[in-house]
Amino acid sequence: MVGRDQIEGFFTDRASENQKSGRITRHFSSGFTPEAVSSERLIAKSLVMVFAGSGALPLPSESPSTIADVEDVLVLSANGQWLFESRLIKPVFVGATAAKFAQRT
Repeated sequence: MVGRDQIEGFFTDRASENQKSGRITRHFSSGFTPEAVSSERLIAKSLVMVFAGSGALPLPSESPSTIADVEDVLVLSANGQWLFESRLIKPVFVGATAAKFAQRT
């Protein structure tokens, strides 16, 4: 995903799909490794583990549905805020309850 519109659209669509299907997810992110490319751009690498299920809470705890490497590019805006420029999600392990986009990768 590149740019605000693509990133925002992706997460808006995912929230809508989850609401329709009753799918509930929780994401655990760790290993954030920022690397300055310049004074106005940085790359942040991390690992995300996703748990997913459907139904009434609490859901049974099972293996993660997805474990993925994530690479975000952030840029410093004119008013001093760091903004996401792009996000690349590379699934490494994918289970049966993984999101459709992860299963296609």
